Amino acid sequence: MSDKQYQRIVLAELKKVAALRKLQDEVEVRIDKSMQLIHATLNMLPDEQRVAISQQIAQDDKLQATRTASLTEAIRNILRAARSKWLTAAQVRDKLVASGFDFSGYRSNPLASITTTLRRLKAEPEIEVNTIDGVTAYRAETPQIQVMDGWMRLRDLATPDLSNYVKALKEATGPFKHGTTLGDVLKGIQDKDKRA
Repeated sequence: MSDKQYQRIVLAELKKVAALRKLQDEVEVRIDKSMQLIHATLNMLPDEQRVAISQQIAQDDKLQATRTASLTEAIRNILRAARSKWLTAAQVRDKLVASGFDFSGYRSNPLASITTTLRRLKAEPEIEVNTIDGVTAYRAETPQIQVMDGWMRLRDLATPDLSNYVKALKEATGPFKHGTTLGDVLKGIQDKDKRA
């Protein structure tokens, strides 16, 4: 194939993706309008029917929210576990499958759900996006230790062991000053040990 043929394929697929995203948005708007009509009309029903349907709606909403939340959290965990390694949507899917994630409740193709979730996650400051060899890849930002206003703030590292370590550092060195680096803290501990 020539470069022009590849370019035609890419442009055609981009048009399809744009049309599908527009369709997805239209479907979401239609779902919202249907739900508004259902809620507006629900009060016209006798109490027992209204209660039964309201419970069904609540159960469906909860199931949808759980699916979305659990997939989102599972993807976050996969990205965090990769320790700053770039992963494509297909690699995330493979890792989710290997971890035993249950896709049986999903009506759509798992890769489509993963891709949609990753697109939403890229708005979060923790998630970084890059294009590698023409493929979109994602990773969780490397956690950083920051010192601000006398407290050491640990982004994404709230583990009991690390919390205990930080507590011990504070006890050993006193309160942290704004701008203190981990190197400064460790040097302070060494100096304190030398004096003791």
